[in-house]
Amino acid sequence: MSDYMWFAVTGVVLAANRDFLHRMGIMGEIVSTPSHSEDSVSLILDSGDCIIGDLETYEYLDAYEDNEKLKGDWERILAFKPKRIFFAHRPERKAEE
Repeated sequence: MSDYMWFAVTGVVLAANRDFLHRMGIMGEIVSTPSHSEDSVSLILDSGDCIIGDLETYEYLDAYEDNEKLKGDWERILAFKPKRIFFAHRPERKAEE
């Protein structure tokens, strides 16, 4: 099985992903964030940068009060204590903003 196939499993964070990234010189972790779509992932770098793509911003959590997947995604991301967050369609921001 190739390394790329390991990440085809949706909704699962695999311990092997850190080793996979490290072999490419990337220090970080791939985290499943399925609230946007079942196959969505976010990249959390050890530097504190977090690339989340199309995930809805955490300011809108109250508007999505019944969206447990979105709440879970943000709990997972914020547990890494990111410094900067990069969205696909919004400007970069510091995590504490």
